[in-house]
Amino acid sequence: MSKVGDIIFSKRDSLNKSMQTLATEIGVTAQYINDIEKNKKKTPPANETLIKIAAALNMTEEEKTDLLRM
Repeated sequence: MSKVGDIIFSKRDSLNKSMQTLATEIGVTAQYINDIEKNKKKTPPANETLIKIAAALNMTEEEKTDLLRM
């Protein structure tokens, strides 16, 4: 089973979007995005943050729903 960070990294990478760009778009630091992608966070990001990430990465409704269920 994929982790939240793996899915975010894969989607971001497929769009050739940098961590810094994603971070700026959603109002967090690049280090925060890095921590999520490396699965270093002890608790998952808040749903509000995940929704912002999904929008910034142009995720489909299905992808967003899957992300929120993790």
